[in-house]
Amino acid sequence: MTSSHRLRDNASRRPSQAIAMGNGLANAPGISLSLCAVWACIYSFKQVFYGKAEKNMKIKEDFKNRYLCRKYNDRKAKARKLVLSAGFCAMGMLFGMSTWAAADDGTETKQEVSEANVESAEEDDGIILSDDASDFVLLSEAVPDAILEIRYYSTYNFVGDRIDGYEEPLAFLTKEAAEALKEVSDELAEKGYRLKIYDAYRPQKAVTNFVNWAQDPDDTRMKEYFYPELDKDVLFPQGYIMEHSGHSRGSTVDLTLFDMNTEKEADMGGTFDYFGELSHPDYTDITEEQYNNRMILRDAMLAHGFKPLAEEWWHFTLEDEPYPNTYFTFPVNSDSLKEEASPAGEISLADQDGSEKTDEAA
Repeated sequence: MTSSHRLRDNASRRPSQAIAMGNGLANAPGISLSLCAVWACIYSFKQVFYGKAEKNMKIKEDFKNRYLCRKYNDRKAKARKLVLSAGFCAMGMLFGMSTWAAADDGTETKQEVSEANVESAEEDDGIILSDDASDFVLLSEAVPDAILEIRYYSTYNFVGDRIDGYEEPLAFLTKEAAEALKEVSDELAEKGYRLKIYDAYRPQKAVTNFVNWAQDPDDTRMKEYFYPELDKDVLFPQGYIMEHSGHSRGSTVDLTLFDMNTEKEADMGGTFDYFGELSHPDYTDITEEQYNNRMILRDAMLAHGFKPLAEEWWHFTLEDEPYPNTYFTFPVNSDSLKEEASPAGEISLADQDGSEKTDEAA
């Protein structure tokens, strides 16, 4: 190829290259715009992503603050409740102390004496419990002709043990019941009889002892003597054993006749504390003498203000008893009445040396 030809070829190529370069320059703004768009997308994504993260962190921080605030408020509320509870407890204690102090003041009637006694308590069924022995007297002093055989101080009873609350072989009654019983004793003495006392006032503790015994099916040591016709598990349902006894009100007495001519107990046709129909006062399947003896005792007791029990020939309660709703809890011992003033002309339970007299001495 000649030089002239090469010159023409070069000359022909130059316009094409110029055109290509022109086209490239013409496309540069588009490429720049594309790069800018890509960068804008990346920046927007970054802003959105990190902005959302920052927002989430802020929400979490907000939630944490609210949680801590609520927790603090809860603790504050609990503390407030605790303070209020302590305040109410303190007010209750102050009220109780003021009531306790006020209860020791007035004693207008005998029932009020029991209700105001600081040791008194009222059960859910309205029964009043009291340890106030101020209206009780020793039966051997009030009725000196009476013979005492306190069965619950011994082990010869339907339980077979000495009963709780009987700490000495004594008999207590309210003054009213003792005065009425003295009249009965005087009347029967003219007919050649004395009264023999099996039981009088009975502490509530003793009644609870009976209830606990009745709930023990295995203890039947005295069954053949006192309840041979009955299963032990019916004693409570049939009313032979109860949660409260009229004896605990202080105006009920269990007794029989002692015949001074024969110097023996009158034959009543059945023993004291026998659980069964044989003990009913009007039971007729006994001898005429036995029935008459029951009626002698019954008539004398009714004539002087006592009322009988339909199931027990030996059981009588003063009809106008002074404490119809109060059940006493003090034990049967000399200390229960020691501090009480003795009636005029009678000997105190304790002499000047502090030695105690027994029922036998009286």
